[in-house]
Amino acid sequence: MSEGNKILIKCVLILVLFAVIAKADTTSSHRMSMKAFLNNENPAVYVAGEITRGARFKYHGKMVTGITIIPYRAGQLFQRDIMFCGDVSDMFAGKTGLVLITYERVAHTEFCYDLLGVDSVTK
Repeated sequence: MSEGNKILIKCVLILVLFAVIAKADTTSSHRMSMKAFLNNENPAVYVAGEITRGARFKYHGKMVTGITIIPYRAGQLFQRDIMFCGDVSDMFAGKTGLVLITYERVAHTEFCYDLLGVDSVTK
């Protein structure tokens, strides 16, 4: 290998080394750095209706509270089954008729939601 080729190889290796150290990008890495904070979606879900069933039980080794609710002004065809994390039956105590249930939109685990509130509603 000639002396010229050795110098050329050294120059190429040095350029590659500088490019790796500089972490050269073609775009800015800070362009959307605030994207995670710009979410304007409500983190809560609201369901108004009448509770037809409720039970506490263990599911996958964790205590959950399950309810069946028929949403307000909808028929039984649209009833929903919702599982809440933990024993939250005390939040439903004394609530009859039309209730407003508020829970987090994103499931706490793959099978239950965090209950935020249960309120009685007058028609």
